[in-house]
Amino acid sequence: NYRYTAEADKKKNAFSLERLICRRIKKLNPNEQYTVYEADVPDETPIDEDEDILNYDDLDDPDAFV
Repeated sequence: NYRYTAEADKKKNAFSLERLICRRIKKLNPNEQYTVYEADVPDETPIDEDEDILNYDDLDDPDAFV
């Protein structure tokens, strides 16, 4: 039965970022102690070739996938 599927009511089942954020914030317990970490990362962090997943220069090189 199509009317019982998630696709039947696309307006009701549409992704809502606001609902996601509100739901996650409500799960936090205000009485619980949390640890906050601060990370200092320089803007010019060296990246190895294997770490750069957005490097599309290898697509032009046929030997890159050998």
